[in-house]
Amino acid sequence: MKTLFRSFACFAISATACLAVTTGAAAADWGTLSGQIVLDGAVPDAKVLVRKGDSTVRDAAVCAKEDLLDQSLVVDPASKGIANVVIYLTKAPKSIHPDLKAGKTATVEFDNQTCLFVPRVIAVQTGQPIKVLNTDAVAHNVHTYSTKNTAVNFLVQPGNKTGVPLKGTEQERVPFKVTCDIHPWMLGHWMVCDHPYFAVTGADGKFTIENLPAGEEIEVRMWQERSGYVQKPAKMTLKAGANDLGAIKVPVASFNK
Repeated sequence: MKTLFRSFACFAISATACLAVTTGAAAADWGTLSGQIVLDGAVPDAKVLVRKGDSTVRDAAVCAKEDLLDQSLVVDPASKGIANVVIYLTKAPKSIHPDLKAGKTATVEFDNQTCLFVPRVIAVQTGQPIKVLNTDAVAHNVHTYSTKNTAVNFLVQPGNKTGVPLKGTEQERVPFKVTCDIHPWMLGHWMVCDHPYFAVTGADGKFTIENLPAGEEIEVRMWQERSGYVQKPAKMTLKAGANDLGAIKVPVASFNK
């Protein structure tokens, strides 16, 4: 098994959004942090990276079957929720929930589909298995640009459903990019944390991180590939039970970088 990175640092939330949390909860209490990252402004049109039928594109029979759109900013048109935002703690809290002490062991799949990375953004805990797949009928390569972990660059054969196994071993400060050198428009990001407290927003921009220690100060970060930190890292102390940050609005100008 190949060893990939070293471990991801953890990600950004806004101080303003975090004022409504209490202190003094018992050490045995646990809280859930949730919210929704929302675009504030008109949704910009996505750039077309590959035109349908463009015969000049490498592996056009697979890669130019449909228009391939830039996914560096994916916004749900109904809710304006922003997908693929990574939310994480900058460091492990002193208390880890008993159900999480063993670490996350579920395999996270990272696929090559229609000449795009799917999912585009993943987050894992150190030691958690990653499996790189290739659904496409053409070869791809996966080239990582990690800082703490050992970078890798390897070929994934067409139709590889068995997958190439990887693991991150060190925490990274922020998510790092992953590319396919064969198809240069392909871009993804991976995050590795040395604790289990992280999430990636879904298509609607929502996230949930469960079983956080109540009454202990934590620092939360939120990161998006075009904006960088969505908001400044925020220190907060959660109460037991639900801690809903609600809609966290991010100005559209933040993504014009």
